[in-house]
Amino acid sequence: SFATGFAIYLSLRSFSKKFSNGLYKIENMISLMISLITMFLIAECVYDSVFNIQKGSLIPIYVPIIFAAGSLVSFVAYKIELRIARKTRSMAVLADAQHARSDFIFGIFTALLSLAGSVLETIYIEKIIVIIMSIYIGRDAIFITKDSLLALLDASPDERFVSKMIRDIKRRFDIEIESIDLRK
Repeated sequence: SFATGFAIYLSLRSFSKKFSNGLYKIENMISLMISLITMFLIAECVYDSVFNIQKGSLIPIYVPIIFAAGSLVSFVAYKIELRIARKTRSMAVLADAQHARSDFIFGIFTALLSLAGSVLETIYIEKIIVIIMSIYIGRDAIFITKDSLLALLDASPDERFVSKMIRDIKRRFDIEIESIDLRK
């Protein structure tokens, strides 16, 4: 998506005196935007699935194959984006990587359920798929929203976590640390 591409571009920009932490706030705004849009779409999908009084449709037998193939593409995208997110420390790219991971997991899950729907010739499998997928993807969207808001509010990691990290660094590398600046 355009938002993810823009976030990758921003995260690859080097730090400067003017922006000593890079453009991470813009990345976090993009991440927040992606997660809020995701939550809105989830709400719309669940509403349509649960309250739509029209009957569902039978699932053709080729649909599970399409979901399985799409899942493999999502898995490759997840691995690539996760590597970029770790290298650049970009929350927006991490958000998109988690989205790709959700696509992968639920593509496989949907392939199995749609296969069951094809074999059993039932019309309600589609509604079950939407509700279960929405719960899982919604959990990721809430995690991304929370992390983006904490970063935008300049929240610091827990003091106990920072102290433990400093002790571990001193013990492992035998160096003295005067100060440390962290962002959540």
